[in-house]
Amino acid sequence: KYEGPIHTFTCATGKKETPTPLGTYQAGGKTGNEWYYFKEFGCYAKWAYHIVGGVLFHSNTVSKIGDHPGDGGLGHPASHGCIRMKLKEVKWIYDNCPEGTTVVVQE
Repeated sequence: KYEGPIHTFTCATGKKETPTPLGTYQAGGKTGNEWYYFKEFGCYAKWAYHIVGGVLFHSNTVSKIGDHPGDGGLGHPASHGCIRMKLKEVKWIYDNCPEGTTVVVQE
């Protein structure tokens, strides 16, 4: 049973022109393995976790597998709608939130 926050994470959400959709969703869960490729943008992220549509929790993006996705740019709108997070924090979501986890995106 949900009883309140377990963790609080700093993140980067969608820019004004590509906002993260607000709402309550039953998450789709892990998108595969450690690395996720964004074909449209030609970049990779680690520990992608599907929320709704094309919106994911994931690390900052990098140009090639093996690069370290640093934690810069978090704390303000910066994405195409996804929720970018610190590597260790998005890994926690990936490891601990099964498919069907309720995700509430709000201002």
